[in-house]
Amino acid sequence: MGAEELLPLRGSPASSSQSDGSRRGSPERGSSARSAFPQQTGGLGVYAALVTVLLVLACVLLATGTVQWTREPLRPLHAAFSASRDGAAPAALRDAAPPPPRLPWPPLLSAADVQRGITYHGTGARLQAVAAKLLEGQPIKAYTLGGSVTKGQGTSVDGAAYPHRFFDFIRAAFPHSKHVLLNKGIGGTSSGIFAACAEQMVAPDADLVVVEFTVNDRPDLPLTDLQRKGFEQLLRKLLRLPGRPAVVLLHHYPWWRASGNGRRLGLFYYPLTEQHFTLLAHYYDLPSVSVRAALHPLMRNGVDGFKVDKVTQRNRHMANGRALPAAAAGERDRYFYADRTHPNDRGHQVLAELLAGLVLGAVDEQYRQQQHGGRAGPDAGWAQRSAKVQQTLAAVPPPMIPGNAEEPTSLCAIQEAFQPMVVASQGFEWRAERPNETNFVGQKWGWTSTKPGDWAELQFDSRDGAVPPDAVPGSAGAADAPAAGAADDEAAEDEEEQEEEAASDRAGISAGDSSRNGSSDSSGGGGNSTAAGGASVAPKAKRLPNAEVLLSHLRSYEGMGVAQVRCVSGCTCTTTYLDGTWEQQATLQYIHRFKVSQHAKCRVRVRVTSQAGAVPQQGRKVTLMGLMVSHIPIRMHTRDDHAEQLSNVTRRLL
Repeated sequence: MGAEELLPLRGSPASSSQSDGSRRGSPERGSSARSAFPQQTGGLGVYAALVTVLLVLACVLLATGTVQWTREPLRPLHAAFSASRDGAAPAALRDAAPPPPRLPWPPLLSAADVQRGITYHGTGARLQAVAAKLLEGQPIKAYTLGGSVTKGQGTSVDGAAYPHRFFDFIRAAFPHSKHVLLNKGIGGTSSGIFAACAEQMVAPDADLVVVEFTVNDRPDLPLTDLQRKGFEQLLRKLLRLPGRPAVVLLHHYPWWRASGNGRRLGLFYYPLTEQHFTLLAHYYDLPSVSVRAALHPLMRNGVDGFKVDKVTQRNRHMANGRALPAAAAGERDRYFYADRTHPNDRGHQVLAELLAGLVLGAVDEQYRQQQHGGRAGPDAGWAQRSAKVQQTLAAVPPPMIPGNAEEPTSLCAIQEAFQPMVVASQGFEWRAERPNETNFVGQKWGWTSTKPGDWAELQFDSRDGAVPPDAVPGSAGAADAPAAGAADDEAAEDEEEQEEEAASDRAGISAGDSSRNGSSDSSGGGGNSTAAGGASVAPKAKRLPNAEVLLSHLRSYEGMGVAQVRCVSGCTCTTTYLDGTWEQQATLQYIHRFKVSQHAKCRVRVRVTSQAGAVPQQGRKVTLMGLMVSHIPIRMHTRDDHAEQLSNVTRRLL
């Protein structure tokens, strides 16, 4: 191992992952020419020969049991870089390379696997900025956003999830006590909730954000669908953060769900989501890693460690109810999936290694660039753009999807930000449900009342930034919205849409196509229409898409009641009721969903009723805890703890 540290980084995941010249746009940088650092020459050649002899001797001793091999601690790369840069090391060593960084565990991926897995690199400009900070020994802020894979489902222990493993790699290779490394995964959600609450989940000065939604967003949607627009809005929000973070797309691949065109399993081009997200990666210059690209050859050939004919968790089923074959305890290390969707411990490690390979490649490039003034960097030998042109190209471009919001508008008022949303009340008070807890999230603050007849009014802007301002009620030059309850036909349509979406969610499908989410023209088309008998009538006015409101409230097994929710001014909506009762022996936040028309000052009243809930309880308590407004589909109420998870991942940012 000591000799290994003196070798160049060639052949490691870091370097080989970037050896494809087409990925960089440089024909000179094929895998044969790729080297992390300058070749050792002169007297060092003799030294290399001596090292070879010592390696042979060491192998003999190990084989005979004369000595025992022990794992050396990972040497921080930035320490060696600093010594070389500052002149603390001898000149010969400064011209050579620092010890190649290693993973803090035995790797599962080969260099070729990592190279296949990095499906898009682009300029890597923002990733280079992260690498520069790591090499300088500075702390970084890194976040992972995603669904159940990012949350860690499929692992046997919390620390085995890919975000934890990836963060372990950063701490080991680039240790710093002030790193901020946070996992913001929420199981069972689509990207919509993250698009609405991105600023509450990621600090403004973030350095690196990993985004994983390939298996969570619906695979069968056109690129112009609202859910795809929502994903683009999420990317735009992240790219516009003041810290200019490197945004990396991580594509998971569900072999057991990849069916179509006569294939029951393992269809390579499923899900279509990955193709759509890759187009966005090309447009926004986002590095991307893909489980499908890296592992499909291993999976289809049944390579040990990546087998897919069994899963490692028992009592798992396909969507049609057919039981999945489970691996025996002694053979689980041969398989990749824990169930039909999620990777097991080994699988999560593979995801972490793909991300680590991407970072190591950026560190490799950054080292050579800084050591040699750019002469060995990716720009060497090519035309140079002016600083002004480079600045223009580095700016966030206009939306790729036509009609998408240039600057997405949404509202995510969670925790402290929710208090000012109530602009008038009678009987409701802002208080903690558990005042003795040590933090704000645990204390469960909210607007609470226990008396029927008490009410609280929330006011918010429900307009869509993608719609011209003069077309939205409440804007300058636009007619005001009708009074609440005036448009009975629209209310009926809203109620029907809500029922259809709820049915889709119960079936495990996120409602996203424009025929159900209110994005289409409710009149059925433009131009004049002809009534029965041939009489010409004026066309119906085009109805703007509704905004979706997600009102977070408390549910518990005792003392809870029911509240009426209705629009009282500005916007219109169907009257609905939120129920705080259930049988579960738990007190959690829950989401009440309804739609409102667009208005600058949409005002909604929540009134405590005297009626009993679905589970009759002694008490009528209603506690409101958060408000979100979005113009893209949000899949969030498929699990009872979604609102609780959202509250945890939007806690006060560090």
